[in-house]
Amino acid sequence: MTSLPSIQYDHMIHHQQGGASLLVALVILIALTLIGVSSMNTAVIELKMANNSKQQGLSFNNAEELLTIAEQDIAQIVSDVKNGVGGNNPFLLVYRADGYYLPSEPIDVNQVNWNQLRKNTRTQGSYIIEYLGKPTASGESLNENAAAIGDQFYAYRITARSETGKAIRIVQSIYVTSSQPY
Repeated sequence: MTSLPSIQYDHMIHHQQGGASLLVALVILIALTLIGVSSMNTAVIELKMANNSKQQGLSFNNAEELLTIAEQDIAQIVSDVKNGVGGNNPFLLVYRADGYYLPSEPIDVNQVNWNQLRKNTRTQGSYIIEYLGKPTASGESLNENAAAIGDQFYAYRITARSETGKAIRIVQSIYVTSSQPY
């Protein structure tokens, strides 16, 4: 049997394995690239989710602040009526784009043209106040200064809408007073 010199044999093996190692390296490189691209896509989606969550939170906080502003607005109107101050009670105006509504004017908050209402400059939102009338207290309260059973009070429903970026929040509250609004 004749044997090949060791130098030639090593050289032949090296040529036969060169393509296989290149192919394995290429497959590993493609796999790492796919993992990297997938990780980048996941990071971008998580960033968008975090931004959306931030916008939703800001919008909700602004809507809550609008409720407080509207409650202060009602308290001022009631105080003015009680003290005989002021001439333009918004509940008595005919123009309803001001955001004040009486019980005889049913309102659907989904049909309100929110862009037509005056905006609060700080929160960039709007609110409407619906005077609900004079219901009678039907239960007891833990607050000793609260209305007793059978007492009457004046109720309002406040609906506030805030838009921050693409986030829109609408919140409502019920506010009561012991004096009438007009």
